Amino acid sequence: MTDAYANSKLACGLLLVFGFTSCTSEKVLAPSPQEGRAIYLEACASCHGADGKGDGPAADTLKHRPPDLTRLAERHAGEFPRQFVLDVVAEG
Repeated sequence: MTDAYANSKLACGLLLVFGFTSCTSEKVLAPSPQEGRAIYLEACASCHGADGKGDGPAADTLKHRPPDLTRLAERHAGEFPRQFVLDVVAEG
């Protein structure tokens, strides 16, 4: 895995965990929706696609197809799987 890929995977995970869920720590400030989208488009969309469905332009070049991020909660009993996302990002 390249450093660039690892960094983009980490950015995606952090954005998912801190950008789309409420934070309990005062030290962590979630980006605004506009900032979050810009970060996502820069760091994640090449693999996950602009709409998060796993169909980005680089998706076919990866060993494993990126997951459809729009269905994360659905695949986890209707709850956003914060710890799961942290674990997946940490594995990368």
